[in-house]
Amino acid sequence: KIKQAKLQELPDDVPYLQTLERDGILVATPAQDYDDSYQIEYARRHGGVIVSNDMFRDAIDKLKPHLRGALKEWIKAHILSYTFVGDEFVPNPDFLFPVQVRIAQKQQGSPIADAAAANA
Repeated sequence: KIKQAKLQELPDDVPYLQTLERDGILVATPAQDYDDSYQIEYARRHGGVIVSNDMFRDAIDKLKPHLRGALKEWIKAHILSYTFVGDEFVPNPDFLFPVQVRIAQKQQGSPIADAAAANA
């Protein structure tokens, strides 16, 4: 559930977020847990992307050194950055969904197509 917070930490429209949570569209992570882990794992399990401007460097740094490279590459391919122009949400126009990258590589006969598919 959305907990009580300091006034400056509150989102603009708490009732709307509560509605999204009630309807199962928004899922809050436990306050004591590391939310980056939930986002990354959920996106990996479901073949999704994460809409964020976070580069998840701290999540990468938490891993054992031999695992960092794979997560860094996965994050690069699965983080959709964005900005706002006034009230308009503008996702990164250069972002290619991982499936688009694999299709383009296969069409070009790229030798890295199999490596990209393995990282998805």
